Amino acid sequence: MGMVKVFYTGARAGVKYAPAIVAVAKEARGPATEYAKAKVESSRQKRLAVAKAMAVVDGTLLQVPHGEVVVWVVFSGDKPVAEYPDVTVPPAELVADADLGKRRPPEEFPSAMEKVAAAGHAAATKVRHPRTKQPSDRPGD
Repeated sequence: MGMVKVFYTGARAGVKYAPAIVAVAKEARGPATEYAKAKVESSRQKRLAVAKAMAVVDGTLLQVPHGEVVVWVVFSGDKPVAEYPDVTVPPAELVADADLGKRRPPEEFPSAMEKVAAAGHAAATKVRHPRTKQPSDRPGD
């Protein structure tokens, strides 16, 4: 009889609070979606910058803040050649006051496949294998 009471109480609560839950979910969905889109676009721009740095001679990357946006500036040698995302400011002006010693080669940025492989390797090393007894470990042998 206890389970029936729990079921009916839960059903009444669901009917009572479901409209409020739906309203909160709809209200929170907009900002969450915008944040997710911004993160995906940011990682896409970084990936494009890494690809460009790999394509140019002696390519390096420098992360520079520009307003509320993080801009990846691609260098070929000591000359800035591109920026991702594309902003209205030329790359030379973006890096005018930047510390050029913080430039990083594109090899320091692992690809998605390399990250998955590293995570799989890390997980595999944490797996504990049960110790199997050797014949010499048995008592009486």
